[in-house]
Amino acid sequence: MLDRWTMPLTQAPLKWMAKGLARLGVRPDQVTLVAFLVGMLALPLLIWQAYTAALVMILLNRLGDGLDGALARYTGRASDAGGFLDIGLDFVFYAAVVLGFVLADPAVNALQGHFCCSRSSAPGRPFWPSPSWRPAMGWRGRASSARPSITCMA
Repeated sequence: MLDRWTMPLTQAPLKWMAKGLARLGVRPDQVTLVAFLVGMLALPLLIWQAYTAALVMILLNRLGDGLDGALARYTGRASDAGGFLDIGLDFVFYAAVVLGFVLADPAVNALQGHFCCSRSSAPGRPFWPSPSWRPAMGWRGRASSARPSITCMA
């Protein structure tokens, strides 16, 4: 949504960081996994209402989310499988952040958390059963015509 304005500002620094990581032999999927794990640290921090520390973890996750793609493009390792891993872990992370706020104060946040989680995961749901992903991931069999449910991906 904001990519049109943020991409020109972020691409040069991300490419600079990607070059450094490439020199160290770091692979894009490694960045994806580390960024995901760092982001998941926000869950207990949100539950404990350590909001500043949680924000740091969330921002580091978002930096890693941009950096993995920049590294993949820079090294020529961009792939459908890497993109699938990236978006899949992104949606788990998004749901975990909402869950963290819900568990921090369930009486106040549970209903809003439900709506936020179900609404924010809806755009990504078609990626999970999508027949277009199956060949890239090595999946076999007939494509399902069933429509995915729109629920929280936790």
